[in-house]
Amino acid sequence: MKKYDICWLQICPFDRLEGGILKPNRDDYPYRLCVLDRESSIAIDVKDEVSYEYIRTSTVYFLNQEAKKVEKDKRYAIMEINLYMKGIEKEDYIRANKIINKLNAGKEFIDGNSISNEEYLKNINNENNKVILKKRKWNKKK
Repeated sequence: MKKYDICWLQICPFDRLEGGILKPNRDDYPYRLCVLDRESSIAIDVKDEVSYEYIRTSTVYFLNQEAKKVEKDKRYAIMEINLYMKGIEKEDYIRANKIINKLNAGKEFIDGNSISNEEYLKNINNENNKVILKKRKWNKKK
């Protein structure tokens, strides 16, 4: 397993529903290009160069392990989408590799939760945050 991956992650808080069930607020928070440090479970937003805790949201693992970590109004990196699903601009790829070099050098990044969710949404609102998945072409035999 690679230590670092460049991937798309959704950066969002969780809402606590009736009965204590946790649900990520995925509707209001867009995917962001990130460098994921799998060893430390930290994701670095490529554009903002701030860090977020990465939480695996597979159902069983989440319920048994990760749900304990979730704090009210804190954003987490979740729901990984590979690069081939959306793609990446050359400039963003270069930025991501610079972040990987900084991580290898031991640099620590500022916690992205140092601002409120409202400020976060306002800051990223001007960017094009729609994730458009590439359509897979299937070879049909006739």
